[in-house]
Amino acid sequence: MLYRLVRKVHLWVGLILAVVLLVEAVSGLILAEPGWFGAVKQKPPGIQASTQGTQGQAAPERAKSAPGVYGLAKGLHEGRVGGLDLRWVIDVSAVGLVVLTVTGVCLAVPALRARGRRR
Repeated sequence: MLYRLVRKVHLWVGLILAVVLLVEAVSGLILAEPGWFGAVKQKPPGIQASTQGTQGQAAPERAKSAPGVYGLAKGLHEGRVGGLDLRWVIDVSAVGLVVLTVTGVCLAVPALRARGRRR
């Protein structure tokens, strides 16, 4: 009975999170390899010494938006789409990954034991 419940939870959480994980994976790939998608990787603000103000304080950070596919991927990866703050989707996905990991282990252990007995 418990095994069936764990299988159903694992299946449905996995199916629901598959879409979010796909978006995160694709946007992460775009961030890692922007040249593949026709974008130039942006340097993080504050890297160069010329960003220091006259009194030794850091200059105000420039706008975090980047143009094109790279900017869209960066926003998606950080949980921002347009003006919407969707960081909660990332948080729910993280909790879902924990559930998938635990239920996956619960499903794998009995299967591995059964396989070991057959040999």
